[in-house]
Amino acid sequence: MAKKKGSAASRPKQSRPVTGGKPSASAAYQKAARLKAQQAQAARRRRLIIVCAGLAALVVVGVIVAMVVFNQQKKEATTPPAGVVTAETTEPGGDATSGSTATTGGDEPTATATETALTPPATSPKGATSTGGIRLGVNEAGELVPGGEVPKGDDVVTVDVVSDFLCPACLRFEQLQIEDLHAKAKAGEIILVEHPLGYLNSLTDPAGYSSRAAAAAAAVAAYDPDHYVAFTQLLWDHQPAEGGPGLTDQELADYATQAGVPDSVTSLFPSYPLGDWVDWATQVALYDEAFSGTPLIRLSVGGGALQKWSAWAMGYEDENGQTVLVPGDLDAAIANVKAGDPPDGAEEE
Repeated sequence: MAKKKGSAASRPKQSRPVTGGKPSASAAYQKAARLKAQQAQAARRRRLIIVCAGLAALVVVGVIVAMVVFNQQKKEATTPPAGVVTAETTEPGGDATSGSTATTGGDEPTATATETALTPPATSPKGATSTGGIRLGVNEAGELVPGGEVPKGDDVVTVDVVSDFLCPACLRFEQLQIEDLHAKAKAGEIILVEHPLGYLNSLTDPAGYSSRAAAAAAAVAAYDPDHYVAFTQLLWDHQPAEGGPGLTDQELADYATQAGVPDSVTSLFPSYPLGDWVDWATQVALYDEAFSGTPLIRLSVGGGALQKWSAWAMGYEDENGQTVLVPGDLDAAIANVKAGDPPDGAEEE
């Protein structure tokens, strides 16, 4: 039988696609392009890492250089100018020695554990004490100066006056008492120790006047002690109001110049060479359990227990309702402590 046209037997075989084998030229080109792009991207990442590492190294070097320059400038700022006396650290009742190493006198009060733990900075005023004060004594000319000669003896009363140059109550105390205290110290009847604090810094705008004024006073005590009393008196006479800006550094320098302080010392004020000491002295006061504000008066005698009393706790109320200590109260308190009896209302340790 004849086969029909177009039957399966007579149709030509269909070709099938070939699988496997070598890729086409187009596929190879695409693969090469992808590899090249990946290599370029990796190269860009490496360059970015190298650039970032270089920038980081430059930043580190810049910070190190800045720190070196800053420390050098700070060192130069805190170095006393040529011809200026160096600071010293002494204790109440101790012999004055040059340099900043504390000395121990035979009739000094024993420092508390807290006071001992607070290490004072290397730069201190002349006459600086372990309790953050500036001890006043008599120089060869008979004037009261930081670090001058003080009376010796087991019955000599030390009067510590803790105050802040912005404190209105401290100003009233100074107006009523300081002249009498200075006279007693010059006569060798007492040892007077003043504690200028940076306690009321937040009460000026901008903040910080208390510490700036105290640092200026401490700088004069360190580098020109002969004019310390005159300068601090001008600071009290020109006390700024709370809530204001306080005296500027230039105004502090102007009053120091008026007191006789040379430009070689006043030029140091903006760099606060005694700022660390003021901060330390303020911390010592704040650690004192008897401290509740300024002014605070501390009486002690013969290196024994300290008797403390506050100017707020004695005296009379003025027209503003503030408690002020009258001279007779202080005289009586000194006499009582000298006799071994704490003043009325005193806290005895």
